[in-house]
Formats: sequence, C-alpha cells, structure tokens
Amino acid sequence: MTRMGHPRVVCGLDPRQPTEGTVDRACRVAGPRGHVTIVCLLETSGGADRGPAAALAASVLERAMRQARAAGVSASVYMLRSPDPVAALRRAAEGGSALVLARRAPDERA
Repeated sequence: MTRMGHPRVVCGLDPRQPTEGTVDRACRVAGPRGHVTIVCLLETSGGADRGPAAALAASVLERAMRQARAAGVSASVYMLRSPDPVAALRRAAEGGSALVLARRAPDERA
C-alpha cells in the first residue's frame, strides 16, 4: 500500500513480449487513486550486445507510461538490469499491494 492507503501495484514487463494488456491490468488493479510502478527487466548475464535491448526497454517504458497516464493512473517507470531478473523483480515488488506480470504465449517455454 502507498502511504495514503491506496494500492501500489508493481507491473513487471519483458520488452520482448506484448505489454499493453499487462499495463492495462495493472492500472485496473491500482485504480485511479493507486500507483503503478512499471518495471522493465533486462538480464545482464551472457555476452550479448545489450544496447538494442536497452533501447527497446526504454521504448516499452515510454509507451507504458503514456498508457498509464491515459488511464488516469499515477505511475513511475524503472529499467532494472540484473543477472537475476526474477530476484530483481521480487525486490521491486516488496511492499506492493499486487504484482502484475505478462502471460507467456502458450507455446513459449520458461
């Protein structure tokens, strides 16, 4: 909960997945008096070039912020770089009222 007792919803996004539905769900859970903390996760392990991933994540966060504003919900955005994105998301969600994540495509493996 936020200081005023209104919900704080953490919305975890993967920049490689569609995000509009996830942000919409987070905004509905938070409601007009709540706050959505939008977190885009980037894994830092491995030797891949992370420049394009960071650019994509920044674009995703920008769209998510516009979407939250259009829904009339207070929001903040963060790009988290971590060798363990799941642990980073857990830390970001601490103290939140709810955690909203994207659904994986049915044929996608974890």
